[in-house]
Amino acid sequence: SDVCSSDLLLWESHCPICAAARACRGFCRSELALFRQLLAPAGVEREQYLLEGDRRCLYRIRPPQA
Repeated sequence: SDVCSSDLLLWESHCPICAAARACRGFCRSELALFRQLLAPAGVEREQYLLEGDRRCLYRIRPPQA
């Protein structure tokens, strides 16, 4: 994906819901949906995912285009 200098990164190196998320990934989907709702109209995408072997969950926040 293209990287823009105005993009922000949000990373969770110590996931507060990791144990529950291992049993039910719906928690992770809900977390991403919450970030998207709270940060709208910015775009939010998960780029790294702890439960898929990455070191952390990493989200890219893209401010709306002017």
